[in-house]
Formats: sequence, structure tokens, C-alpha cells
Amino acid sequence: MSLLQKYSSSEKELALELAVLISIADNELNYYSNNGTKLYFDHYFNANKRNVLNLYLEELDIERKNLDKILNSYDNNLSQSITRAVDIVFSKYRDDRNIQKDTLVLMEKLGISIISTSPAAINKCMTYIPMIKEEILCVALKGILDKKDLKLSEKDKKTFLFELIYLSLLYGNYESIIFILRKLCNLFSIDFEYVDEFKDMAKEYYFARNKLNSINENIRELIEE
Repeated sequence: MSLLQKYSSSEKELALELAVLISIADNELNYYSNNGTKLYFDHYFNANKRNVLNLYLEELDIERKNLDKILNSYDNNLSQSITRAVDIVFSKYRDDRNIQKDTLVLMEKLGISIISTSPAAINKCMTYIPMIKEEILCVALKGILDKKDLKLSEKDKKTFLFELIYLSLLYGNYESIIFILRKLCNLFSIDFEYVDEFKDMAKEYYFARNKLNSINENIRELIEE
């Protein structure tokens, strides 16, 4: 059960936006995968993450349309925050020769021809460079929080932090989101040392839930014999 289940609808919406944000923070790019969403970094999304988010919806006790709006439209806080972040970061690095070189290297790695590729596609490829992508997501994270402008207590902030760590274990991308957790701790004025402690607790929680699910399944099988 989500620790945010009894929180306000605005706080739950924020939790869902952050949950989707960390779902696309992976280092591994599956460039040829089309996951059927309108997320800017759709190539980092996958079926497992969609399943985790669907379960998270149930735990938060909010309607599916909230997730559908984030995944399938551009008219939402997450998409708009990422778009603004892309503009900010792109304007900072577009004339950087090292970044231009890294973009060409990445395009070659992905088998993308610079001759037959549009400038927009080349710019999009630049945002896949790990350093650039990390900066985009950090700027987007701040934009999401600023837009919501919720008055969160220290307890609330720690709860959000724990939830994201737990979700990252379910996604299987914990190591990839360390930079987001660090940025979140900075924005929340929380000691980063809590991350390791929460990670250990999240692992225990994860194994305990799996054990409980296994026990429940065994009980059902015995009943149905």
C-alpha cells in the first residue's frame, strides 16, 4: 500500500508525475522501441514500467485517466516541464562543440545517418546524451515542483522520497535515478544520507510484500483444492 494513499488529490497527482519522470531516467536507450506513449523520452519506457504504474494507480486510489493523460497527451505538467527543460538545456549546449561531437558519435552508434536526418531529429538525439538528459530531467523536476507549489512538511517530503526509491526498485532502474534523488533531496532540503537508509527499507518492504503475496496464493490454492 502506498504511504500517500490518504494524501490530497494534488499530492497524489504529484506522486504520479514523479513516478513517470523516474521511469524514463534509465541510462540504457532502446532507440528502436516504440512504447506507444507521448513521453518525450518514450524510448526509455517499457511494459514493465507501465505495469508498475498501473499498480501504483490502484495503491494511490486515483483514476486511470490521470495516468492516461500523462502518457498519451502533451497537455500535462510533466510533458510541459520536460519541454521547457529541453529548451533551456538545448539553448545552453547547442553551440558546444564537444556536445555536437558526442551527438554525432551517438547517432553513429544508433545507426542514424546525419545526411538523411532532419535537424529536429538531430537535436532530439542530442538530448539522449546522458549528461544532457540528466540535466533536462533535473530542470524538469524543479519545474514540476514549482508548478504544483505544494506546501509539504518534512515528513511529506521524506514520504515522496521513499516512494520514488521503492518504485525505482520495481522498475529496476534504481542506479539510473540517483541523480534525480540527489536533486530532489536538494530541492526538498533533505539530507542525502536518507536515500541509502530508505533504499534498505524499500528492499525489505519489497521482499515482505512478495512473501505475503506468495502466502496468499498458497492459501487460495489450498482453499480451492
